[in-house]
Amino acid sequence: MNVSEYFDELVGRACADLAPDESLTANINGEQSDFVRFNDAAIRQAGSVRQLELDIDLGVGDRHCGGTITLAGDPEIDDARVAT
Repeated sequence: MNVSEYFDELVGRACADLAPDESLTANINGEQSDFVRFNDAAIRQAGSVRQLELDIDLGVGDRHCGGTITLAGDPEIDDARVAT
């Protein structure tokens, strides 16, 4: 999954549902890393971490509400989380 394209599509769908006087600001944060843990010169654990979070702020006039959502990488799940 290309994170930049996924972000653009996710936020585009969210913005399509906005009322004319509403604004949405979004930022994505994440990491992708591979790691190996050693103990006494032996490999004890190898793994990968991929985590994406979406920070959103919804505004109407001077009122704002924001939050952070952990993204699943599945458009159906993430769209539902953003809509909530």
